[in-house]
This record gives sequence, C-alpha cells and structure tokens, in this order.
Amino acid sequence: PTPRLVKNKNIVFAAYDTKEFWELVGDATSYHCIYIHFMHGIKSDFVNRLPATCKIVWCFWGGDGLELPGMLKNVYQEKSYRYYNKHFRTKWFSFSPFWTLSKLKLIAQNKRIDKENLKAIARVDYFAHYLEEDFNLIKQATFCKAQFIPFHYASFEDLVPAHLKKLQTNGNSILLGNSDTLTNNHFEAIDKLANLDLSEAKIYCPLSYEKGQYAKDVAQYGSEKLKNNFIPLLEFLPKDEYEKTLGAVSVAIMNHNRSQALGNILALLYSGVKIYMSEQSTLFQYFKKNGMFVFSIQSELDSGSIFIPLKEEQIRFNHSKMLELFGKEAHLKKLKNLLTI
Repeated sequence: PTPRLVKNKNIVFAAYDTKEFWELVGDATSYHCIYIHFMHGIKSDFVNRLPATCKIVWCFWGGDGLELPGMLKNVYQEKSYRYYNKHFRTKWFSFSPFWTLSKLKLIAQNKRIDKENLKAIARVDYFAHYLEEDFNLIKQATFCKAQFIPFHYASFEDLVPAHLKKLQTNGNSILLGNSDTLTNNHFEAIDKLANLDLSEAKIYCPLSYEKGQYAKDVAQYGSEKLKNNFIPLLEFLPKDEYEKTLGAVSVAIMNHNRSQALGNILALLYSGVKIYMSEQSTLFQYFKKNGMFVFSIQSELDSGSIFIPLKEEQIRFNHSKMLELFGKEAHLKKLKNLLTI
C-alpha cells in the first residue's frame, strides 16, 4: 500500500524485505551514509543487515529509544507505571493453554525485536537529535557508541503555524497533556490538580490521538477527581473551535518524564501560556539550562501561583530563545551539518 499522507512523487515506496525493496536499495556498499527515522522493528533489522562500510545516522524521534524495556520505569510515574503493567505488558499465563501459547509466542517475538533494536543501536554511527541529554540517557542504557550531532526536524517557524503565532490567550483555563498516550502521566497530573484550589477553571485534556481504552480511562478518572471542571477532548475539534479553546488557556501542564510535545510546547510558549513540566523531562532541563521561563510541576505548582501570568519581558525572552534554538537559521545550519557527514 502507498502511504496516504505522502504527496511528493519523488518518494518511492516499497514494502520491507520484498524483491522490490532490495532492488530499490541496490548495492548497499555504494552508500556513504544512510539516515534512519524512528529506528525500531524492521528498521533495526535493516540496519543490522547493512555493511560496516556504510555510516548510519539515527534521526531520533523519542519513543524509538526512550521507551526501551529497561527505561520504562523512568518514563512512567507510579500510577501510570502500574497502569502499563496491568494493560500494556503482555501477560503469559492463562487457564487456556491455547491463549498461554499465543502469548508466549508474542513475548518471544517482542524479545527478538528488543534484541534487534539494541543491536542496531550499537551499530549506529551518529545520533541526530536536539537534546544531548536524551543521547546521554541512551548511552547509559545501551551499548551506543555513536557521535552526537545536533538536529531537529523542522524550524520553529514550521513547527508553529502562522495562525497560532497570532493567537492571544486571555482566559484562565488549563491544558493538560498533548495526547492520549501513557507517557503524559495523566493520572499523576490529575491528582496534583485535584489538590489545588482552581476555582471554576476548566481543564481541557486532549485525548483524541489513539482513541483507545486509555483515553476513556483518563476521561473517567479526570471526571471523578475534577468533576465538571474536567473537559476531555475525545474527538478532534474543528480548527476554529480548537483555536478558541487554546485562546482560553493560560496554563499548560505537560507531565511527561521524557522529551515529548516540543511543537505543542513551543506554540503555547509563543502565545504566552505558562508551562509546567516534570523536572525529570530532559526537555524541561534543556529549557531551564537556556534560561527559559518554564516551571516545575513537582516544586512550583501550587494554588497561590498557578494563575500568576508570565511578565511581558519573560514572554519576549522565551520568544528570542525559541528563535535562537529552533529558528530557521539554526535549523538550516544543523541540517547542512547533518547532510555533509
């Protein structure tokens, strides 16, 4: 099948490990360098079959490294980790022998995939990403011997559409998380908010990405803890309605323990929204290292300060730093460096 969203006719598609695929690849020894996006599964298998003479650049995305089996305890907070163990980790035992056999096969398959992923990580020559902090985490957890090279997929101007740059926030609502993925640590964030005096503030929670059981469970938990203040967004909103919702937001809670939601966070910061993040997030640490005005969920989120807005000079400083770190000029410089390895 042809990918639905790929419109560029210069991009050729072939299913992995088919005759057409290997004809398209051709002589792998003739390549100076191969760039791999989101290295996992069949892409790791591909990397492991390439000759040693070919340089491999891992264009890191996040979930392809920070959610390796040995790192999950760092990604999830306590309640979320319990939820993962109950709902996502494959259970092997059942009173049905046929069910148990199928699950044992699935566990064995996942272990083979993990083994291939770790082997590919050890094979990589360059790790391309905007956070060297993430690179250090990968090195500590694997046999990665790659060289770090700064890179991000798009510039700030591309990540934040023009219509969102013009968005002015003027409400006192709260945005919780960026998607219905478990790495948002929704349960812990909801618990934290439930202990604050939020008056009549609305808490909008986007849960329309995967539309699975997790989204329903978060919606139920949020409604139980925060009552009518909690508004789960279980369906994609029309553009105008979504922008109206964002316009009412003055605070955002991004409780990811790993780097995630960069585009969302940059757009919110540009609009002057006050961002609270987990101290464990390498993205939070990166922002703080560069002097940006973001705040800790663990030590700074309280009833007395949550709705104190950023000062104009703080907003302007965040703007200038975003352009310095992620602007078009910085992006082109990193891209040229990446393509001339």
